[in-house]
Amino acid sequence: MATCEVIQLSVVTFRPDLSPPYSPPAPPSAFLDVAAKLQAVPGARASYLGYQLEDSRRWVWVVRWATGAALDAFLASPSYARWLGSLRAVADTYASSRAFLRGDIAASLNSPCTEVVTALEADPGFVEDHLRPFARCFEREPAKIPGYRALSYGQWLPVVHDGVVAPVGVSAGMLIGWESKEAHYAQRGEGMLIDRYVHHIRGGRKSLGLYHVNFTRL
Repeated sequence: MATCEVIQLSVVTFRPDLSPPYSPPAPPSAFLDVAAKLQAVPGARASYLGYQLEDSRRWVWVVRWATGAALDAFLASPSYARWLGSLRAVADTYASSRAFLRGDIAASLNSPCTEVVTALEADPGFVEDHLRPFARCFEREPAKIPGYRALSYGQWLPVVHDGVVAPVGVSAGMLIGWESKEAHYAQRGEGMLIDRYVHHIRGGRKSLGLYHVNFTRL
């Protein structure tokens, strides 16, 4: 079901003394306490956590909010400063953005694997002129795309960047749900699905990055 929804997407690395090498990787218990506090905030509907398959030191945390006003109220509240302090106590770096996404956000995050795509230093009309046509290509024939589950897209707006450089200009991106990372890559290459559609997002931005996460709902 296509909807519009506000999310907060954060990429976190943890203090080395709190994140010894585990196999499989696991977040520090202190961070899970921090996450639980945010989940209890009015308007926080659901949260998802997982590490980047390309770099297991980098954890991705997505919170779905009931409304943009609920997120605004939390960011403006005294409790936010206290909560952010508790997060900074466990994080080595922290980059957080908010986004107003269109598409099937829940299905994108609940998929076995989620591809996260970010366009940096994009043109002001990048979402409408580039991401929207790309998304429509998927929406037209979802049953014909093996391994594909769902897609959502929108503009990223920076909230906090600790220990990393904040993006310059317009940032935007997509959450694309797949059966697996391998299912995504199976649709790449000459003549394949992504090869046919990727021209929509080749222009209008300075750079494009992606990674994959197998999210767990907290």
